[in-house]
Amino acid sequence: MSQDLLKIRNLTKKFGSITALNNVSLEIKNNEMFALLGPSGCGKTTLLRIIAGFEYPDSGQVLMNDSDLLSIPTRTRPVNLMFQSYALFPHMDVFSNISYGLTNTSLTKEEIKNQTNEIIEKIGLGEHVKKKPNQLSGGQQQRVALARAIARKPKILLLDEPLSALDKKIRQEMQIELKRIQHDFGITFIIVTHDQDEAISLANRIAVFDKGEIKQISTPQELYENPTNEFVADFIGEGNILKATSTSSGFEHPGLGTVNFSHSIGAGKPVTVLIRPESINLTPASNGAGQITDAVFAGSKKNITVKLTTNEIVRVYADKSANLEVGSHVNLLFNPQDVRVF
Repeated sequence: MSQDLLKIRNLTKKFGSITALNNVSLEIKNNEMFALLGPSGCGKTTLLRIIAGFEYPDSGQVLMNDSDLLSIPTRTRPVNLMFQSYALFPHMDVFSNISYGLTNTSLTKEEIKNQTNEIIEKIGLGEHVKKKPNQLSGGQQQRVALARAIARKPKILLLDEPLSALDKKIRQEMQIELKRIQHDFGITFIIVTHDQDEAISLANRIAVFDKGEIKQISTPQELYENPTNEFVADFIGEGNILKATSTSSGFEHPGLGTVNFSHSIGAGKPVTVLIRPESINLTPASNGAGQITDAVFAGSKKNITVKLTTNEIVRVYADKSANLEVGSHVNLLFNPQDVRVF
């Protein structure tokens, strides 16, 4: 396992009466693709700006290789930020935009030229070097911004909502490209996003934020399969969140009945139940627990909406060939091992 490159220790930042970060701690490893994920205003961009040097915390530490990053001036930190707007110079061609960041370094003109050409080839911009930004597609503009940010060889590259300006198809292509570029250059990427699909597709690990606090840090698969709280369960992936009452051997739900599985919650307590759409099977039943109110063809599956007798809505991913029609009454079957209870 690679060593921790960045350590955030008990970081707090307030803006007047608003607490943007509340005692946040996390570690990011060398050469890791790490995502800060959460809704707007949850503190993830504030953390990014503190690492970059554009904000300063009220308390806490930021350590890079166990040295104090906060004491290093913004201009000389081994960190670079790729802006959401790309901020390309409209009057400069691709080569000049990328090489611009190297002009005030100790490199000679020849070294700058060689280093810029090497990056252009690696990022796949070879046929566009003489073009201005307005002659490039959105994906190509993003590659130029990425190349310019990488040119100074930072230890950490910060990306704030890097794919938000792109349409869906290009966004999916750039997700693959970002992973390749991060791997090829061996730079730690920290990505801020509110898009869970983007975070899950890109990151080795994800920190899920809400209201200035980290709710869980884990791999995408672990966050999806084993969320540790209701917020993460609801925020990551599609999930059916139902209210129930714990029993000594499981839980009781007025629509689903009694479900047995081992837990340590105790009996008679209000609990929140998570069941993923793909974990549910539907069987026709004239007096079933719910009624199908919607069925949408979605390629390899059908997205089914079921209204329970309790008026709660449950979403189910069914096989595309399943004979499940709107108006049908159904029972919901699932393996208790696939249920998470909070």
